[in-house]
Amino acid sequence: MTAPSWPAPVTAIPNYLLNAPPHHLSWWNEGSLRALCDRLGLVCREIWPVPAGSHSSIVYWMGRFAPQIGGGKYFRWRYRWHFALLWTYLIGAVANKVLTLPPGSCGSEILLVAQKP
Repeated sequence: MTAPSWPAPVTAIPNYLLNAPPHHLSWWNEGSLRALCDRLGLVCREIWPVPAGSHSSIVYWMGRFAPQIGGGKYFRWRYRWHFALLWTYLIGAVANKVLTLPPGSCGSEILLVAQKP
Protein backbone atom coordinates (compact mmCIF):
# COMPACT_ATOMS: atom_id res chain seq x y z
CA MET A 1 0.00 0.00 0.00
CA THR A 2 1.24 3.48 -0.72
CA ALA A 3 -0.01 6.53 1.10
CA PRO A 4 0.81 10.24 1.19
CA SER A 5 3.63 10.76 3.67
CA TRP A 6 4.34 13.43 6.22
CA PRO A 7 6.61 15.26 6.32
CA ALA A 8 7.14 15.43 2.57
CA PRO A 9 7.74 18.01 -0.15
CA VAL A 10 4.01 18.17 -0.88
CA THR A 11 3.18 19.11 2.73
CA ALA A 12 5.42 22.20 2.46
CA ILE A 13 3.40 23.78 -0.37
CA PRO A 14 0.81 26.33 0.85
CA ASN A 15 -2.73 26.02 -0.58
CA TYR A 16 -1.77 23.06 -2.77
CA LEU A 17 -5.22 21.72 -3.64
CA LEU A 18 -4.01 18.30 -4.83
CA ASN A 19 -2.97 17.71 -1.23
CA ALA A 20 -6.36 18.62 0.23
CA PRO A 21 -9.40 16.49 1.06
CA PRO A 22 -10.95 14.62 -0.61
CA HIS A 23 -7.76 13.79 -2.56
CA HIS A 24 -5.77 13.22 0.63
CA LEU A 25 -7.73 12.64 3.79
CA SER A 26 -4.64 11.99 5.87
CA TRP A 27 -0.87 11.83 5.82
CA TRP A 28 1.13 8.89 7.10
CA ASN A 29 4.52 8.18 8.60
CA GLU A 30 6.25 4.99 9.72
CA GLY A 31 4.74 5.11 13.21
CA SER A 32 1.18 5.53 11.96
CA LEU A 33 1.56 2.68 9.45
CA ARG A 34 2.92 0.38 12.16
CA ALA A 35 -0.05 1.32 14.36
CA LEU A 36 -2.39 0.52 11.47
CA CYS A 37 -0.82 -2.92 11.09
CA ASP A 38 -1.18 -3.56 14.82
CA ARG A 39 -4.82 -2.46 14.78
CA LEU A 40 -5.66 -4.66 11.78
CA GLY A 41 -3.65 -7.64 13.00
CA LEU A 42 -1.19 -7.51 10.10
CA VAL A 43 2.50 -8.36 10.12
CA CYS A 44 4.48 -5.33 8.98
CA ARG A 45 7.15 -6.57 6.56
CA GLU A 46 8.65 -3.30 5.31
CA ILE A 47 8.04 0.44 5.33
CA TRP A 48 10.05 2.87 3.29
CA PRO A 49 9.66 6.27 1.65
CA VAL A 50 9.13 6.20 -2.10
CA PRO A 51 11.94 8.25 -3.66
CA ALA A 52 11.12 11.20 -5.87
CA GLY A 53 11.19 10.34 -9.55
CA SER A 54 10.31 11.87 -12.89
CA HIS A 55 6.59 11.51 -12.09
CA SER A 56 6.93 13.71 -9.01
CA SER A 57 9.97 15.86 -9.68
CA ILE A 58 8.06 19.13 -10.04
CA VAL A 59 6.38 18.55 -6.66
CA TYR A 60 9.80 17.89 -5.15
CA TRP A 61 11.11 21.24 -6.44
CA MET A 62 7.94 23.07 -5.44
CA GLY A 63 8.34 21.75 -1.91
CA ARG A 64 12.00 22.78 -1.81
CA PHE A 65 11.24 26.37 -2.84
CA ALA A 66 7.92 26.88 -1.06
CA PRO A 67 7.90 29.78 1.40
CA GLN A 68 7.29 28.59 4.95
CA ILE A 69 4.29 30.75 5.86
CA GLY A 70 1.89 28.25 7.38
CA GLY A 71 3.03 27.86 10.96
CA GLY A 72 1.42 24.43 11.05
CA LYS A 73 -1.48 25.36 8.76
CA TYR A 74 -1.75 24.18 5.17
CA PHE A 75 -4.68 26.10 3.67
CA ARG A 76 -5.84 29.68 4.08
CA TRP A 77 -7.89 32.07 2.01
CA ARG A 78 -5.30 34.83 1.93
CA TYR A 79 -3.85 36.54 -1.11
CA ARG A 80 -0.37 36.09 0.33
CA TRP A 81 -0.93 32.32 0.37
CA HIS A 82 -2.24 32.30 -3.20
CA PHE A 83 0.78 34.29 -4.37
CA ALA A 84 3.04 31.90 -2.46
CA LEU A 85 1.48 28.98 -4.35
CA LEU A 86 1.97 30.78 -7.67
CA TRP A 87 5.60 31.56 -6.80
CA THR A 88 6.15 27.98 -5.72
CA TYR A 89 4.76 26.63 -8.98
CA LEU A 90 6.75 29.03 -11.18
CA ILE A 91 10.09 28.49 -9.46
CA GLY A 92 9.42 24.75 -9.18
CA ALA A 93 8.68 24.51 -12.91
CA VAL A 94 11.90 26.32 -13.78
CA ALA A 95 13.94 24.17 -11.38
CA ASN A 96 12.30 21.05 -12.80
CA LYS A 97 13.48 22.01 -16.30
CA VAL A 98 17.06 22.96 -15.45
CA LEU A 99 17.99 20.82 -12.43
CA THR A 100 18.16 17.10 -11.86
CA LEU A 101 16.87 15.49 -8.71
CA PRO A 102 19.54 15.01 -6.06
CA PRO A 103 20.36 11.36 -5.31
CA GLY A 104 18.09 10.00 -2.58
CA SER A 105 15.50 12.76 -3.00
CA CYS A 106 12.48 12.21 -0.80
CA GLY A 107 9.16 11.83 -2.55
CA SER A 108 5.71 12.44 -1.14
CA GLU A 109 4.62 8.83 -0.64
CA ILE A 110 5.42 6.05 1.80
CA LEU A 111 5.14 2.35 1.00
CA LEU A 112 3.90 -0.33 3.39
CA VAL A 113 4.33 -4.04 2.76
CA ALA A 114 2.18 -6.03 5.19
CA GLN A 115 0.83 -9.54 5.39
CA LYS A 116 -1.91 -11.42 7.18
CA PRO A 117 -0.37 -13.70 9.83
